[in-house]
Amino acid sequence: MIHANGIRNNHIRIGQVLRIGGGKKAASRNPLSKVSGNAATAARSTTPASYTVRKGDTLHSIATRYNLNINEIKRLNNGTSNLKTGQTIRLISS
Repeated sequence: MIHANGIRNNHIRIGQVLRIGGGKKAASRNPLSKVSGNAATAARSTTPASYTVRKGDTLHSIATRYNLNINEIKRLNNGTSNLKTGQTIRLISS
């Protein structure tokens, strides 16, 4: 797997995408992006209505974590794109 991921040492970074397993297909950047049917519904149902921003969070990291669209998160939060630690943002409409 070291060769498949282009890693030259034992160090990986937070957020780094890694391929696991064999096969010729490239690993998806977002494992939920190809989920369909009941699994997609289950993934959406686990998205919290609101989220408290933690240190290091970005709109992109939050959107990826919950399989949401960044623009939709901005729309739900009056167009805000500047996040502050401790801030509560809406992730789904009520």
